[in-house]
Amino acid sequence: MSGFITRAFGPAPRKLLAIAVPTALGVLFDVIVRHPHFTNVGRFILVYARGIAISLAFWAFAFSIVAKIPTGRARRIVVPLFVALVFPICFLTYAVQWRYFREADAFFQANTLTLAWRQRDSLATAAQGLGALWILGACVAAALTAGAYQLAKKTAETLKPAAFHVPLAAVATLAVMLPFPGPWTGGFGVLPPDTSVLQAVAGAAVGGDRPLGMALRTPLVTPPLPRSETATPTVILIISESLRADSFPSSGAGNPLDAVIPARLSLTQLRTPAASTVIASLAIATGLPPTVNSTTALEAPLLFEVAKSAGYRTAYVGSQLGTFHSFSTFLRNAGIDERVFAEDLTNHPHPEYGAEDRLALERAFATLRDHPEPTFLVIHLSSTHYPYLVHDDLAPHQPMSTVPDRAHKEGLWNRYRNSILLQERSLAAFYKSLQTLPRFAHTTTLFLSDHGEQFFEHGAFSHTINLFEEELRIPGFVVAGPEGISAEQTGNLRAWSSRNTYSQDFHATILDLLGVWDVRDRIPLAVRRVGRSLLRPPPSQDGTAGEPIVLLSHQNGLWEDDNPAFGALQSGMKLQGRFQTPFACFDRTEDPAEAHPLPAVACPPELLAAARSAFPFVPRGD
Repeated sequence: MSGFITRAFGPAPRKLLAIAVPTALGVLFDVIVRHPHFTNVGRFILVYARGIAISLAFWAFAFSIVAKIPTGRARRIVVPLFVALVFPICFLTYAVQWRYFREADAFFQANTLTLAWRQRDSLATAAQGLGALWILGACVAAALTAGAYQLAKKTAETLKPAAFHVPLAAVATLAVMLPFPGPWTGGFGVLPPDTSVLQAVAGAAVGGDRPLGMALRTPLVTPPLPRSETATPTVILIISESLRADSFPSSGAGNPLDAVIPARLSLTQLRTPAASTVIASLAIATGLPPTVNSTTALEAPLLFEVAKSAGYRTAYVGSQLGTFHSFSTFLRNAGIDERVFAEDLTNHPHPEYGAEDRLALERAFATLRDHPEPTFLVIHLSSTHYPYLVHDDLAPHQPMSTVPDRAHKEGLWNRYRNSILLQERSLAAFYKSLQTLPRFAHTTTLFLSDHGEQFFEHGAFSHTINLFEEELRIPGFVVAGPEGISAEQTGNLRAWSSRNTYSQDFHATILDLLGVWDVRDRIPLAVRRVGRSLLRPPPSQDGTAGEPIVLLSHQNGLWEDDNPAFGALQSGMKLQGRFQTPFACFDRTEDPAEAHPLPAVACPPELLAAARSAFPFVPRGD
């Protein structure tokens, strides 16, 4: 072997070890930054080894550029070329990855980079407050680039004999491994930081024109469904964005919702199965668990199709972007009579939260005024998504900030609360207008958020981070006109008010409102739809008897997170784990802040068995 190396590379093969220095630096950086989370590398050692191979291939290619260009004037060409290739990789690897990991407990991957590019305007606004960090990161990247160039010059003579097959082998390795991000994405969570960057760039480039999971659906056919005589003529589902149960409705006197809909029936223990808009919305629309694969997700009939089969006119009005994650494509053939997205409401939708909620609610009212009964309408709000839309005339909470950093927590929280005040004002105006319509008497509206929002309670900001209460517990309420639901159904709703309820229960409740509860077994995938109609009596309360086991997931066939969390909950007990970390048990009764993880076996055996069955890839840890 040594003879082959000597013949191929000349008498100084040891100089080739310099090629491995940048890769080794990346691994060292990885160990330092992620060591508390990097506890199960052995389980993914082959994945990490392949990541190292990608890193080595990239740096071998970069070094071969210098080797192929002779010294002298030609070197003036290669220096800018080398810098243009290496500097952005160093900046993304050591500055951006470090910053991203602080907020998300993960290195970013291809889907993150693609979404970041689509939402670049709002991200640029958020980054303005971190200018000093980016300057420091650029200086570090420049120093690393200069150091890499010096190493490349030292290996240039040694690489010359192999100036053809080294870059060829490197390019072949990158060409085979990088364009296919699936095997490398964040579920594994153990790629070196520079490989994560390379994979992200390649994956974003290759997949930039493709849907990021959502695609044109091929739904299973829902047969005609006879409505019962108790069907509600007008059913409205309002899905909000990023609302925590402890922040909505706003506390204090003067909340406009209290004046307009004082008799709303609130659900105080409502939770979502995922802190992700895509996964949570799919659970509401289909009643399916958050673990469905892409085939099932694209085949499952949505509430729109169920309502259509029951004879309802249907409409979707959202301030959400239709271009987000190919959302408009996903809803294209859902049997919706009227579809309105942020792009239809304003010429300049915000790249993060789309149009203002007020515009969506005004358009929804016009739709109701013009649509004949029976009507099923979904209103999808989004102004309370970061960076949180606010108006200067309704911003009592000061100071405000959009900088996603722990040091600016108070400013972020104030802006979030001001954004909620704005949404409450728009909602109150909508309900006030709705009550003027003759159809309000037999209208039922249901309101809930897709997920909550974390403000560093468990070390991070935003959502799709963990499965703790600040991200899972959401507000929800029902408002019915005098003839919208019966007195018995109203009593049942009140009985559910303080019970544990879930997003899929809203799906089941809407089936009941649409009058198809007794024929729901005719809906495709009926046996997989979970949820309990909140218009029906709750089971007798006896410990966990009657309490369902609810699966939790930040990854399914339509959405892939960088470092997804998986788990299950039943009553006050919750399990949470990841690809690289075993399940931990949390007892919300004894530990409301979920600050003290227990061994997985501390949770009930049936809960642990369900979690391990649903997520067999989470290490056992016992």
